[in-house]
Amino acid sequence: MTRSFGTKVCLTPEFVDDLSPPSIGEIWIGDNHLDYFGIRAWAGKKGGSKAFAIRLRDRDGRLVRETFVPHRDSATYVWMKEWERPFGYFLEPARRWAQERIRIHFGFPTSEQMRSAERQLRERRTLSTKIGDAVDQRLAALRSRSKNHVYVDQIQNLIAQYVPNGALNTTFRDVSVHKLADAISQESIRYGNVKILRAFVGGVFKAAAGDSGAIGLKLGAIQQRCAQNLTARKAPRYPEILRISSDNYGRFFSLLEAEPNWRVALAIRLYFATGARLQQV
Repeated sequence: MTRSFGTKVCLTPEFVDDLSPPSIGEIWIGDNHLDYFGIRAWAGKKGGSKAFAIRLRDRDGRLVRETFVPHRDSATYVWMKEWERPFGYFLEPARRWAQERIRIHFGFPTSEQMRSAERQLRERRTLSTKIGDAVDQRLAALRSRSKNHVYVDQIQNLIAQYVPNGALNTTFRDVSVHKLADAISQESIRYGNVKILRAFVGGVFKAAAGDSGAIGLKLGAIQQRCAQNLTARKAPRYPEILRISSDNYGRFFSLLEAEPNWRVALAIRLYFATGARLQQV
């Protein structure tokens, strides 16, 4: 099968696979879907060959001819060996390669450069968002998805009660993660409410972290600080208790045996045996 130079058709995998190299010389068949891209076929001593390529004049008027090489220009080749697929299988990867090369030669940004610019724009926009605005957006989203508005009201009340206005009026870029973490895990807040606040604030930062790696680091710092504050709560109020010798422990439990209030004695034994919080005991 031969075509004259300059022919344009709708390239398909089937057409590419059926195309035979000419008996002499070279032919070029352009693609209707993408200007400057096509397939070239040429004669050779061993029957000739064919390849996807681009042909154009760049913005400086220089003639450009580049050939698509599957193992170099297509990620598909890495996991799918070229010889296990017909040549037409690489038509779409070749088109994507050609689009990027054409943009470069005409001085336009590549797709990756445009995606990078969009990511940077989203990151700047997110970093300049106030924490309070992000909190309001997440509360609104929870209300729209959840039927339990009592729980959402509880979160809103906890935010209003314990998160300082200064933190809410600060942007993601400028927020002090330690001050925020200390505010939502302060000792005056019940343990269960700390868990609610920590999960909600963490969700606010996690949603924003998709647009900014810096916010992801802030999220990690908040979670770590909250964990440290909660661990500090579990420490005994009188650390001297950790320095009691084994002999003194023995005498202490002997005294418990003689304690007339058996409920108190049992509670103390359970406290030392389980390490649970006194409220749970």
